[in-house]
Amino acid sequence: MKNSEKNPNLELEEPIRFIKVINGPQLCGSYAFPGYEQVLKSTHPSRAIKATLEITSDRPDDATGQPIRYTEEHVVGSNGTTYLGCQIPGPTAQKFFWKPIAATWA
Repeated sequence: MKNSEKNPNLELEEPIRFIKVINGPQLCGSYAFPGYEQVLKSTHPSRAIKATLEITSDRPDDATGQPIRYTEEHVVGSNGTTYLGCQIPGPTAQKFFWKPIAATWA
C-alpha cells in the first residue's frame, strides 16, 4: 500500500515544511573563527525531497566587492541529512548562511 493510500493528504503536503538547515555536531573553521558544520535535514517520514537553498554571506566577495548570493539544489532522503559545508570555511571570519527557498518531492 502506498503512503498516499494510507494518508490521502500526503500528496497535498508542502515539502518545504519538512526541510531545515541545522548545525551539525562538528565544529569547523579556524581556532580564531570557529563555526559549525551545516546540515540539511528532512523530517518527512517516507519521501525524499529536492530542496533549493539560497547561500549568502555576511560580507561581500573580496575580489568583486559584490554581495555573495547563489543557489544550490540538494536531495535529502526521508528523515535524512545532507552535509552542506562549514559556516566559516576559510582562514577569514566570513560566515555563510543556507536558507531553504523552494522544495519539491524528489
